[in-house]
Amino acid sequence: MNNDVANQHENLEKFENKLRPTPRSIGNSIRCRICYDAGEEKDNYNQIKSIQRPLISPCQCSGSIKWIHLDCLIKSIEFKNRTFCEICLSKIKGIQISFVRRTFLDFLRLNPDIRNEFLIAVLIIFLLQISLISQHFQRYDEQGFSTFFWLHVLIQISFITLYSIYTYVIYQQWIPRNLRIQINRNDTTDLSRGLLRG
Repeated sequence: MNNDVANQHENLEKFENKLRPTPRSIGNSIRCRICYDAGEEKDNYNQIKSIQRPLISPCQCSGSIKWIHLDCLIKSIEFKNRTFCEICLSKIKGIQISFVRRTFLDFLRLNPDIRNEFLIAVLIIFLLQISLISQHFQRYDEQGFSTFFWLHVLIQISFITLYSIYTYVIYQQWIPRNLRIQINRNDTTDLSRGLLRG
């Protein structure tokens, strides 16, 4: 009787072990959570010949969603501009990330309202300048420049200065919230040692 119970217990453990997923036993079912590709090259007998793109686990996710290709992880970080996992909210480990300040052209490109304001202001200043110069040459007399001309120049310079300060303040407030993430690609080659699936 004890032998039967021991055999049943052993058979139950074997059955549970077959059901328990491990990276080696799952084979095709472990896939990257981004591209859904296993990244393994198989031979005619469905045996793994080589691992082209190894799967890593860079966060605290568990189960099948914890696996991701290194190149998919890098693309995801760069595209979403986030340094944490969007599922488990843990910091991504094993990748050197630095923050790069965006340029003023990035600021204008990513903010169409401010870009339009900036272009309209430049256009208005340009048109006012043309108008002012043409009026000045029509009224030009032997005495030299008129006070009216210098008053317009002073108004335009003050407008340009105030608008430049306004745009600069908005740009400075925008920078800390919109840093670009840059991944140090030299360190990603060593990443596979500690985070590879086994």
